[in-house]
Amino acid sequence: YVLRRDVDKDGLVESYGGGNAGTLRDPERADIWFESMNFGHKNAWTNALSYRSFLCLAEMLEATGHPKGAEYYRHHASRLRKAYVRQFVSSGNGWLVSWVSEDGQTHDYCHTLVNGIAVAYGIVDPVQGREILSRVVAKSKSIGFTNWHLGVPGNLITCRKEDMIGPRIGLDGQP
Repeated sequence: YVLRRDVDKDGLVESYGGGNAGTLRDPERADIWFESMNFGHKNAWTNALSYRSFLCLAEMLEATGHPKGAEYYRHHASRLRKAYVRQFVSSGNGWLVSWVSEDGQTHDYCHTLVNGIAVAYGIVDPVQGREILSRVVAKSKSIGFTNWHLGVPGNLITCRKEDMIGPRIGLDGQP
């Protein structure tokens, strides 16, 4: 199922939601636990989880005597990894962006968990991972957040209102 969600065959899993600004309306939700943010289309979080899932599936298939199945999922993990780095590493900031919407817009809120999971799962190589995390920490310091012992903030850049869930729209076109 997840592989079939690579709608444009670039190696990344596309979300059902388009992620375009101003399109997420209550009661709909995005496909990430940050469900009030419009993560959609090319979504860095969903693709990180898909990458890890493909590798775990390959490991399970290998262990149960299905090497061809394992090879199949490792191949797709490798394709996803290459596409992930190409699509989500921000040339401007050096960390991973949150999502790229169907209209081609990049939505970058320096999500700590998107960056952390991609580094932890090895989607980026260790050298690049250290650089990404050092940039995330530098961003946290630049906004005055240094109390990591209190917890990890979800994002370090304020989310635009257009990328947050909007109110239900009635039959009359009004919220």
